[in-house]
Amino acid sequence: MGVRLDDIDYFLAVASHGKVRAAAAALNVSQPAITQGLQRLEKELGFPLFERSSRGMQLTAVATQFRERTQALRASLGDAIKEAADMHLGELGLLRVGVSPLYAQRLFVPATVALHRQRPAARLRLMLNLNDALVAALRLGDIDLSINALPGVIPPDLHALPLMDDALCLVVREHHPLLSKRRLRLADLVDAQ
Repeated sequence: MGVRLDDIDYFLAVASHGKVRAAAAALNVSQPAITQGLQRLEKELGFPLFERSSRGMQLTAVATQFRERTQALRASLGDAIKEAADMHLGELGLLRVGVSPLYAQRLFVPATVALHRQRPAARLRLMLNLNDALVAALRLGDIDLSINALPGVIPPDLHALPLMDDALCLVVREHHPLLSKRRLRLADLVDAQ
């Protein structure tokens, strides 16, 4: 029949918590499921794992050594599963990202760090460029997404999602002619010194 992974998890939980009830609560399963799993495991192994008493369940001498080995193996198996999933996802695709230099440090770097924590095998290709070049690259399919300022008119074949408001401000010397304008527009800056 073979040892079931669930039964190993049940054993480790009871060994850790000392009681079936606490182990069941920690694993979010029923107490009978834990009890049946322990019985299956003991039958498969051919020796008792716990000394049962009114104070809880204590590991037998043999089970203490078994616990140390299975804990290490279980942790290693969990790491192997996560690593394989990460590698699989990384092999299936490459995320091509365009970023304006204005937003590289502020938005892209923190997002990349968070992605790397979650998916260490994720692959990225970065295009660092100005807004016009990034929008053109998106339209050509050279990049999958772009972090840049919204263009004045969003092309109908692209979808824009604002991530933040970024206010522009003009800094000029005292008594500069632009300060006499009641409402300043970008067109007013064309001929400004």
